[in-house]
Amino acid sequence: MFVLILIFSITIHSIHSSIRTIDDCQLLIIGGTTSALGAVLSASKILSIRTCLIEPTDWIGGQLTAELLSAPDFAYHVIKDKDTNFTLDVGSIDRQLNNQNLLFSH
Repeated sequence: MFVLILIFSITIHSIHSSIRTIDDCQLLIIGGTTSALGAVLSASKILSIRTCLIEPTDWIGGQLTAELLSAPDFAYHVIKDKDTNFTLDVGSIDRQLNNQNLLFSH
């Protein structure tokens, strides 16, 4: 029993010692998507504030860098807000030439 407790204590200590604590962030951004990376750059360069990014995986960039998807998830859909009567035709925005990446266009 003593050996088991000792092994458990050593394991917990080694895990705890490998965790880095950062407590001087003025802005904390959760998730490493391309939007998050843009937010980090904007906040640190334009606003001149200390910015931290937390990403639980070892891959940043989100779907765009993982799967080479250039269109929004809701492409070719119409999004409606019933409370405000706001309508957004995502497909028409996606089809505009200035929003298309030539590498991934149809």
